[in-house]
Amino acid sequence: MYYKNNNNKHNNNNNNYYYYYHNVADTGRTVLLTWVCMLAVAHPLANFRNNMHVMSNSLVCTQQKVVNSTAKLVKLALAPINGQSSVDLSVHP
Repeated sequence: MYYKNNNNKHNNNNNNYYYYYHNVADTGRTVLLTWVCMLAVAHPLANFRNNMHVMSNSLVCTQQKVVNSTAKLVKLALAPINGQSSVDLSVHP
């Protein structure tokens, strides 16, 4: 980045443009703050991903139980129509 010195106290042909670079400490501080922010965000995201995995497994298990219960009820409801006096309610996937 260039900075022009507008203070012309000396009328000589010196170059009035100066280079300003970021200090190494400023760069290190920026890297450190970026790393800390990434760590602060990484754990909650991993926890959220794990919670979503557990929740999806729970939903799948619940749906399987509903399907099995529905299949047992259908067998029980259709038993008189099929002429069965006793019904085996075991459901095999």
